[in-house]
Amino acid sequence: MGQVLPDVILTNITKRYDGNAVVRDVSLSIDQGEFVSILGPSGCGKTTTLRMIAGFILPDEGTVEIRREIVNDIPPHKRDFAMVFQSYALFPHLSVYDNVAFGLKITKVKKNQIVERVSTALTAVGLSGYEKRLPRQLSGGQQQRVALARAIVMNPAVLLLDEPLSNLDLKMRQSMRIEIKQLQRRLGITTLFVTHDQEEALTMSDRIVVMNAGQIEQIGTPEEIYEHPRTAFVADFIGVSNLIDGSATPAGAAGADFLLGDQLRVRVAVNGVDPASASKLLIRPEKVRISRNPESAAGHNVLPCRVDNLVYMGSIIRYYLDVGGHPLICDQTNIGGPELAIGDNGYVSWAPHDAVLLVA
Repeated sequence: MGQVLPDVILTNITKRYDGNAVVRDVSLSIDQGEFVSILGPSGCGKTTTLRMIAGFILPDEGTVEIRREIVNDIPPHKRDFAMVFQSYALFPHLSVYDNVAFGLKITKVKKNQIVERVSTALTAVGLSGYEKRLPRQLSGGQQQRVALARAIVMNPAVLLLDEPLSNLDLKMRQSMRIEIKQLQRRLGITTLFVTHDQEEALTMSDRIVVMNAGQIEQIGTPEEIYEHPRTAFVADFIGVSNLIDGSATPAGAAGADFLLGDQLRVRVAVNGVDPASASKLLIRPEKVRISRNPESAAGHNVLPCRVDNLVYMGSIIRYYLDVGGHPLICDQTNIGGPELAIGDNGYVSWAPHDAVLLVA
């Protein structure tokens, strides 16, 4: 099996507006056939980064490479990519067929090849038979599929997706996530997906790039980003988090002790962070167990708690707890309703390896 080479390489790219850097010293390599998401809040620089790859914006510093070619001085229409926009950008007066065929006609592809490639693209997105319809005759999900077909029909080296699901309702978004990922995997096309939706990034990506204030906070697989965030920002931005302030001290081979306030002490497995520099503890709500008495509390770190509130969420019960003056969220699988009620006292517990030390 040969070596997989990167299709996209960003090297120290920076973009400034009025002297302010909206993207700062960003470096990223995307392998052939990989699905990478850039995730972050509004204004973090993710769309600017995408547009620099496309050539719509030129970096002030650094280089952009596509298929081993530096493209900084190459205009967008000569770069080997296709892009799907948030608004779909379909031509309202053109049929589905003509929308998908538009780029092929512009590049002077032969008519018989256009027919074949458009048919293949529409079949790939499940729209065979819709060739004569206008965009206004389609649902939002169908319009999104047309936009995808128009992109993949060009056989680009790289597919760029700029928050393409944000205009769809929740159920359609969930369905389209699966469809896009299956299509991408089937075609083997290198894909860069920009989103502010953490669930989209977690469910669709081979790797996630978390951006904050124009810089990369962390790059990793969905599991690495969720289970082992490197910063408090990543921990807080991805999923629901319990972030507790305190201090840690080494505890030999057993890991570290983390002190919550003046009296509560818990054991933590060290995860590459120097305990002396750690000032926060991350515990995901699903890692916390709750019970009525300490004897039935599972694992280590058994602490008394009080139920301040609870929310029924169907498959889970979410408890909002007070643990020695510290708020804590606990998600418990719903197997017959809440075990405790609001105002009840109980006990929480979690295993040392389920908590993560963080440097603020």
